[in-house]
Amino acid sequence: MTHKRSVIVRGDDGLQGQIESAIQTNSGEVTNVLIQLDTGQRIVLPVDALVRQTDDTYYVSLNLQEVAQQQSSETSFDGHFTLPIISEMLAVQKQMRVKGGVRLTKSVKEQEEIVDEPLMRETTEVIRVPVNQMVDAPVDVRIEGNMYIIPVMEEVLVVEKRILLKEEIHIRKDMTEYREPQKVMLRKEHIDVERFEEDSEIRAKTS
Repeated sequence: MTHKRSVIVRGDDGLQGQIESAIQTNSGEVTNVLIQLDTGQRIVLPVDALVRQTDDTYYVSLNLQEVAQQQSSETSFDGHFTLPIISEMLAVQKQMRVKGGVRLTKSVKEQEEIVDEPLMRETTEVIRVPVNQMVDAPVDVRIEGNMYIIPVMEEVLVVEKRILLKEEIHIRKDMTEYREPQKVMLRKEHIDVERFEEDSEIRAKTS
């Protein structure tokens, strides 16, 4: 024994029913269907008014409750119905579909660099040079090359007072160049670009 699968019809008002039978013309063409609503009422609708959905149900852009009330009041004594004339309108919508994308991955890499720049260092050397010579007047500080010469004088008693140049202090300043390598951590940014394809489709309800 086979069971006939029910065909669900939903209206614009959320009311639904099941198709009981098809109404044919004398030539055998199905033009209307008889639908029993969940409320127990029966209505007749044109086949062209039914829009098939993806879940094998049908959608009608009518208020089924109003259609039931109208057909109930317009049913004649001989069982004929007055059917509404329905026309379809095209509703066009644009939907966004993701075709692909780009994923950016940012990473920071460390790179060690050697810094080797010349540096200057100044050193001072003090040299005492004995002189022990008599001079007639004080001796001033003088510079010879990179040497500062500072005289050290002392008065001594003689038959006559004279100035004795006891010694000279020689101060030499040398400038030497040297290198002191140091490790300096530098950061460098690197971006990896990864492309991927994704095919997704958004479906909208069209009435």
